[in-house]
Amino acid sequence: MPQVFEWAPLIEFAGSSSFRTLSAQFGDGYAQEVGDGINTKSDSYSLQFKGDYIKIKAIMDFIDEHKGYVPFYWSPNDYGDEMLLWVCAGYSKNNITHGKDAGLWSLSCTFNQRFNP
Repeated sequence: MPQVFEWAPLIEFAGSSSFRTLSAQFGDGYAQEVGDGINTKSDSYSLQFKGDYIKIKAIMDFIDEHKGYVPFYWSPNDYGDEMLLWVCAGYSKNNITHGKDAGLWSLSCTFNQRFNP
């Protein structure tokens, strides 16, 4: 069973939705489009986290453990309490105030929605 991502991102996060479609263009200008599969809409969220090194390291370890392809559960604010599957292909980190143990760190990443087979 997938693990749950439990850290709360900063309030200012951005989400986007995309749709998978198939299209056939005909010579007379007519085009026909249909949805590609049963889950044609998928979401993506750009998230930011700030905190001490211990917090940011725990998030990095979680993402590293899932290797960019192992899905995990997370519930975006606009989905209420519904837990959805996500993957994260990478992250960037920044030491805002110098000092590994005493400093303030930030981490940015993007979660992409996945679906159960």
